[in-house]
Amino acid sequence: MAKNSSTAHCWSRTLRRIVGAAKNIEIQKEYEQHLKGQFAAADEDGNGTLAFREFAGLLQQLNIDLSEGQLARIFDEVNTDRTPAVGGEQVIDEQEFLEFYHGLLDRQELREIFRACTHRCRGLAMTVEELHQFLTLQQRQQVRRLVSQPISPGCI
Repeated sequence: MAKNSSTAHCWSRTLRRIVGAAKNIEIQKEYEQHLKGQFAAADEDGNGTLAFREFAGLLQQLNIDLSEGQLARIFDEVNTDRTPAVGGEQVIDEQEFLEFYHGLLDRQELREIFRACTHRCRGLAMTVEELHQFLTLQQRQQVRRLVSQPISPGCI
């Protein structure tokens, strides 16, 4: 039991943040498993690496549209260990791909936008209502209500 309501509120807020952070870690692990599955599916010859053609196909599968020149430059940047496959062709491994993909998502400006748009869960997660507001106000997108009942106050 807390000594007073202020201390109780502080503990409650801290515990909510810890739970939110734990959920975020679990979501990140699930997404990394998804990416590993996508990598394995793109690895047509099953050698645990992606040649340029396989890498280009994977990015297209993940809705990353780039020109041939951009793909070549990015492939070269991602291929940090420069280990050629058996046929002498340069390849990237799963870890190189994951580091590249996480680097796409880890941008300061995205963190700032997310932080500015998430109020209830304070930058850890976004409520459905906050997502709706972001899409309609910030992105000026027409968003139809997917839920006919009142929106749950929980974070997504």
